[in-house]
Amino acid sequence: MVGAFGTGLVVGLSVAIFVGYAAIAVLETAARDGLGSGLSAGLGIATADTLWAAVAAAGTVVNRLFMPWSGHLNWAAVAVLAGLVVFAVRKLVSDAAGVSVIWAPSPAPRVYGAYLAATAREPVTVVYFLTLTLGVLPYYRAIEWAVFVAGVFLASMAWQAVMAAIGARRGRVLSPRTRRRVYLLDIVLLSVFMVFVAATALGVGP
Repeated sequence: MVGAFGTGLVVGLSVAIFVGYAAIAVLETAARDGLGSGLSAGLGIATADTLWAAVAAAGTVVNRLFMPWSGHLNWAAVAVLAGLVVFAVRKLVSDAAGVSVIWAPSPAPRVYGAYLAATAREPVTVVYFLTLTLGVLPYYRAIEWAVFVAGVFLASMAWQAVMAAIGARRGRVLSPRTRRRVYLLDIVLLSVFMVFVAATALGVGP
């Protein structure tokens, strides 16, 4: 159970860092509307991450049926990640800002809802958790599933809270150059994750 919680913390922090432009949006929301709005935005993102984590962990039950083809599933995950990296590079090249900030209305519930909806349909988030289902997460019993999901929420929310605090203290939005650097970091981290999944498929991983 401790292992499931630790894995949840790592997964939650990883997806929060991978989707760096979401963190930028939280930071800039807090800079514009204050800490409360930034925390509401972060809570929306963390909630979406948690929902997808719950789906991914539950999906491992189905994944067990395909255990004889686990190697193929791992390589399918690598292919999906490679396509996502190519998509991200194209977006970085074509978009000077590299990120779209959600200028949601100020009331906290509306900010929360806007970021929850946007994150739930964000391709990087969806593909990341799909990849976990295909070839990374082990099978979890009910209690381990709950502990894993809790770990994802705590880690994701902690990261978003830090971003909100930084934004509220900073009081101004980031420059386009800084946004592009964060987006480039996303691409690098996605590439590292893709290599990790490939290593797992080859039997090199731990």
